Amino acid sequence: MRMGRRIRIVLICVFGLAALYGIIRLALIYAGYHKAEKLYDTLRDEVVYAAVPLPPDTTLIPDVSEPGSTEIPNVPVPSPEVMLRIDFEKLRQINAQSVAWIWIPGTKIDYPLMHGEDNEKYLRHAYDGSYSSGGSIFLDWQNAGDLTDRHCIIYGHNMKDDSMFGQLSKYGNQDFCDTHSYIYLFTDTVIRKYRIFSVYITTADYDSYRLFFEDDEDYNSYVNQLASYSWYETQASPGTGAQIITLSTCVSDKSKRRVIHAVLVEELPAEKDNNTA
Repeated sequence: MRMGRRIRIVLICVFGLAALYGIIRLALIYAGYHKAEKLYDTLRDEVVYAAVPLPPDTTLIPDVSEPGSTEIPNVPVPSPEVMLRIDFEKLRQINAQSVAWIWIPGTKIDYPLMHGEDNEKYLRHAYDGSYSSGGSIFLDWQNAGDLTDRHCIIYGHNMKDDSMFGQLSKYGNQDFCDTHSYIYLFTDTVIRKYRIFSVYITTADYDSYRLFFEDDEDYNSYVNQLASYSWYETQASPGTGAQIITLSTCVSDKSKRRVIHAVLVEELPAEKDNNTA
């Protein structure tokens, strides 16, 4: 009897310590989340200024398949809306590897876009170079830092508190996609507006991550293939020769990735005073 009682006591202690360890570990994880978001909230207070209306003479990106055309097929352009203003001078004083700012209206995705010498650094480092479990939103190292490549790939962690690219999981719902279908990339010289045309889950080594193409025909065929992978029809079509971006994040199955492809539909030069309050 005494031996059985001792075993029960030992088991209770073991399970109790395991539970305590789990609670402490969870608390530390969420403390890290809070610290990271506080860091980015501080940055937004410093470099993101009050939204201003877009100018009415916004330049549209032409569809090269139709000479003289000024619209991407099947992509209606909405009326001018509010727009952020970013102080890139101050942002780059903090870290010169800040190449842009990514914003999806109506979501928490509102971050500097980093560009390192590889795809490892910003997996676990914040925009200021400090360690952060949530890392940063970052551009593939093989892409040009001015975001002029035909296909630009942007990565971010799928955080449980919905920070970084945590909210991309909501794009599994078509209604959410239809009402949050625009992605903005700001640089110190230009503002680019993209519209989502494909959403799905794939493997990390799939052709969704291809960056180099033999010629225009090869590229256009590739983009059409990406559109065909989508779980549902979107209100956008990539057109011919249009630049695209891909947002990528992990899912519960570590061998797979959630990807969102978007096509450039609108572009305007950043005003010279766009970087000041």
